[in-house]
Amino acid sequence: MEKDYEKMKMEDDSFQGTLTKDLFIKREEELYHTTYDKELSFYQAVSSGDIKKLDEMYNEKMFYKSENGKLSKDPIRNVRYHFLVTLTMITRFCIESGMNEQNAYGLSDIYIRKADEINSIRELEKLHKKMTYEFAHEMHVIIKLGNYSVAMQKALDYIYNHLNESIDIEDIARAALVSKRQLFRIFKEELDTTPAVFVNKKKIESAKNMLLYTELSYVEIANNLSFSSHSHFISIFRKYEGSTPKEYRKLNYRKHFINKV
Repeated sequence: MEKDYEKMKMEDDSFQGTLTKDLFIKREEELYHTTYDKELSFYQAVSSGDIKKLDEMYNEKMFYKSENGKLSKDPIRNVRYHFLVTLTMITRFCIESGMNEQNAYGLSDIYIRKADEINSIRELEKLHKKMTYEFAHEMHVIIKLGNYSVAMQKALDYIYNHLNESIDIEDIARAALVSKRQLFRIFKEELDTTPAVFVNKKKIESAKNMLLYTELSYVEIANNLSFSSHSHFISIFRKYEGSTPKEYRKLNYRKHFINKV
């Protein structure tokens, strides 16, 4: 036991020495991590859906600089590590602020896979900004939904949790603890749409992400989202996007990221 303690102490002393040396080098080279206050302010802006605040932070480069904090000797890997740390924190902040866990982790998984494919600092920085704004926009919508009735929130939770299934209107009503007739009424009053249209729009949003960020075939996407057939998927997609899934992927796949602002 004493030998184990001595070994641990030596390792700890070695770590402290490395840390001291690292801090000295950073001071000399003026490479500093973002301050805690700025970092917290950034995550709060995202999780509160404050797009205006994010615009200010990005314009003034208050938060994200790829050179801040050296996590790897390899420049690209360094930026990728920063990206993954930021994504992890944003995901958790957004969940704590009301984002559905499955939606948050699903969105996170998409961006992890995308970051893994990129080998350019410039493209990783673009992806970072795209990811940040997408989470912020989702939170902006969620916070607006916070003003809706309990029945509507229950209905939306059910829909988001079952997007990969065939969703029956009666099941939504049952989850919301209302009648089918009441369900149609609250969707009209609070979202100005019908349950069926809302479900189809959310399925198409999910399909668009799969078309952009995965190699899944059109048939696989249709099956994953439980459309009755491949042709039905194409028909619904064209109705809401004005193009077929194939045309959408051809026009948008692997294009440079554009902010949703």
